[in-house]
Amino acid sequence: MKINEIFSVLDEIAPLKLSYDFQKMIDGYDNSGIIASAIGDVTGIVFTLDLTNSSVDYAIKNGCNLIVTHHPAIYAPIKTIDGALKKCLNNNIGIISMHLNVDCAKEGIDYHLAKALGAKNQKIIFDLGSDCGYGRVFDVDTTLCEI
Repeated sequence: MKINEIFSVLDEIAPLKLSYDFQKMIDGYDNSGIIASAIGDVTGIVFTLDLTNSSVDYAIKNGCNLIVTHHPAIYAPIKTIDGALKKCLNNNIGIISMHLNVDCAKEGIDYHLAKALGAKNQKIIFDLGSDCGYGRVFDVDTTLCEI
């Protein structure tokens, strides 16, 4: 599979449109999607919270040429390409970042965190419709110390 095919599968689970919709709602910014394309077929995927030298080293060691991050690999305008990003480019490793779209997805990070804590009376704070949105407010039957 090519990187754009992998992205299409991820986009079905957590549509990039959710990131755009949430950004528009709060007048915010995000940089999710394909950040760097790898040439050729994807040989393996590393999933990580952030793009770090360690995650790139792990990808190289294990023959993976795609890294999917939660936090955007490039968030602000960059002046130089160095560190983990440069290492990816030098080793033909593509990068996909799935940030606010995974937070807002119907069964995304916010949903699963609430579920793991035993959420009752769950409400979405920034509702994007169709059970999608950013943030959750809910009740639990445990104390913070018990959690």
